[in-house]
Amino acid sequence: MKSRPEICKNLAAQFYHQVQKKQAEITPKKISEYQIIELEENVCNLKKVEADWIL
Repeated sequence: MKSRPEICKNLAAQFYHQVQKKQAEITPKKISEYQIIELEENVCNLKKVEADWIL
């Protein structure tokens, strides 16, 4: 089992990666606050693609 700091570090790294990926997909390259909130809500939702990193 991973420690809390390690889990938090992995979560932050995954969230950062997903924000960078989303920026690469959109034009202009500025991601909106709504898009960041959406990613944040989905990053730990096992029913969403953004949470695949957990599995």
